[in-house]
Amino acid sequence: MKPSRMKGLADLGNVTEMRVRRFKSELLHVVMEGWPGKAHHGKLRGVLPVGASKKRFKMEQWKRFVWPFIWAAWSILIVLQIILSFFLHNQAGLPVLRHVGWITLTVSAVFGWLPIFAFRKKGGVPKGRSYIQTTVLVDSGIYAVVRHPQYLAGILLSLALILITQHWLIATIGVVAMVLNYLIALKADQELIEKFGDDYKRYMQKVPRMNFLLGLIQLLQRRRGE
Repeated sequence: MKPSRMKGLADLGNVTEMRVRRFKSELLHVVMEGWPGKAHHGKLRGVLPVGASKKRFKMEQWKRFVWPFIWAAWSILIVLQIILSFFLHNQAGLPVLRHVGWITLTVSAVFGWLPIFAFRKKGGVPKGRSYIQTTVLVDSGIYAVVRHPQYLAGILLSLALILITQHWLIATIGVVAMVLNYLIALKADQELIEKFGDDYKRYMQKVPRMNFLLGLIQLLQRRRGE
């Protein structure tokens, strides 16, 4: 196996491990500090910020509780969809859709791998850290077309498996996984605004979240304007 490919696999493994640790940490926070909605009594008494409404504080607690489970649910569904795709196939399915599915799967792989190299090269990642630990906002290359190419890759992966297998169970799992993936992308935008501030807000105005065709058109328009 090529060193670059081994490095990419190691990076993906590190990201998965980081997400698992993050899920455990946030779940532990919920267990230690109490269930959302109980902030006005029990262990969270006195934590309510001055001037903040209890309703808003409860909502923040619910968000902290829900997001780790959304991550876990998406991870389980995508793995389940991949495994079942080896066994469940609709023999009466349309061959043309299978061909489209394999093309979509290839495109998904491209969107999944390009960010690894883009972040390593331009993201100011500290030595020895995962490629997602960027210190610089990357807005060129694939990131000049869409803001979240890897989340787009996840959606395309689920879509590809639906087209290839053309099985109702794979389709059901895939649709739910795609919805959860999109929700995770929405959450990522919020976190990146906190990380990069106004720079990321300006970036959001120029580049769509995951609409590749729109992003490509806007990129061409920007280059013509230059």
